[in-house]
Amino acid sequence: MDRLNRLVKRISIIMLWATIIMVAGLTSGTKAAAAAGSQTGGRVKLGEGESFIIESGTNQRGVYDSDLDILWRVKVPESCDVLIVFESFVTAFQYDYLYIGNGTKKSDYPTWTLSGYTVPSQIRMNFSTVWIRFTSAPYSGRRGFRANIISTCEQDNTTVDTVGSGYQALDGETYQIASPNYPNNYPPGITLTWAFQLPDPRDCRIYVTFLDFETEQDNDQVLFRTTEGASTKDKESFSGGSVPLNHPILVQMEDSSTYAYIRFTSLERSSTARGFMANVTADCKPGYHVELERNETYRLQTSNYPLYYLTDSDESWVIKAPQSCDILVEFARFDTQLNQDVLHIGKGPDMSSNELFFLSGNSVPRYLEVKSNLAWVRFTSDQDDSSRHHGFDAHVTSTCINDAAIEHSFDTRGTAVALSNGDIYSISSPNYPNDYGSEQHIAWMFRIPDNCQLNIVINDFVTEGTFDKV
Repeated sequence: MDRLNRLVKRISIIMLWATIIMVAGLTSGTKAAAAAGSQTGGRVKLGEGESFIIESGTNQRGVYDSDLDILWRVKVPESCDVLIVFESFVTAFQYDYLYIGNGTKKSDYPTWTLSGYTVPSQIRMNFSTVWIRFTSAPYSGRRGFRANIISTCEQDNTTVDTVGSGYQALDGETYQIASPNYPNNYPPGITLTWAFQLPDPRDCRIYVTFLDFETEQDNDQVLFRTTEGASTKDKESFSGGSVPLNHPILVQMEDSSTYAYIRFTSLERSSTARGFMANVTADCKPGYHVELERNETYRLQTSNYPLYYLTDSDESWVIKAPQSCDILVEFARFDTQLNQDVLHIGKGPDMSSNELFFLSGNSVPRYLEVKSNLAWVRFTSDQDDSSRHHGFDAHVTSTCINDAAIEHSFDTRGTAVALSNGDIYSISSPNYPNDYGSEQHIAWMFRIPDNCQLNIVINDFVTEGTFDKV
């Protein structure tokens, strides 16, 4: 009996020891898994191809708590990048932020600062260590965010971005984007957002040049967005098949905005189309730079043309022709608010150079000559939207024929010309000395130096009295 009691006691001790080991193992495993929490922060170590969900979490009211400060530190193999794919994102704009930076320690200078509800669909951080921090203000709370953190070790060799990415745009760099499946039909029910962070919002601009565009009219569209004050504002939208191609469109930015967003949406239950492809270029030089070859023509338009141009607009171009050439501007249409919305044209490499012409309203010369291989063009509009106008449509050509041909014997077409002291310029009615045609409307404009006067000498004059006038 004693032997039996001792045996039972020994078995109980062994079972208790095994139980303690099991509990210790479970406790140790829980701690390892809790080294990073999807809603509580911590250190996240991912192997190749592994992923981890992070989120702001929600309380009983279905929103995240106020006064949060959650930090995740992500580590992937040295040869890998950290890919952050957003499943949802709604925070209180300019109150609650998601900061993303590289390195093992958080800093006051994150790579990305996200707030509101417009964020890129994904961000690829080309670092093996990344920190992510979410903060919320007092008395705050929205639905929050959820993102998948992925260790991606394959080189990103894609030349066309069809997934919606975030870019730290570099001066002069061009990024090519397209709708999913392009050139085949895009799927229904998608929303993609590309974000372009500017090096210096005060001096840099983003231009979008559509190379191809076909969407379901009104149902599926491309939107240009930027942050303005305490909200995100749609600046321009494009839909259907009448979008101008191969024409750089300036994304209008606010002074306080750091990001330019391009968003593509398609309805859930609609037929689809081929979609779009576009080049997105960051330019930090004054004006959008256009370099023409000999006798090459470039089309210049106000943003949104032929629709009404935007209020409070400021867009500019710098035109460069070969050394021995001049620059000729031909207006196909000109319609702006008189004395309020103005096209400035000058000679030289930038906007600080000599201004030659100041055009406004709807009565301008059809042609304008800049006797230089460098010209700048700047269009500005005020905030008054009581009178809407279409803007201008012009062709800019580098004229590289010989000087004798440039100096017209008689200008019969109507040109804006900058004259120097002593210059003589001859004009005449069309077809002179033969009869001119009916319903002619021709305008000449002359810019002369300060302290000079313009003398007009009429050598011959015969018109239909009371009907045809100079």
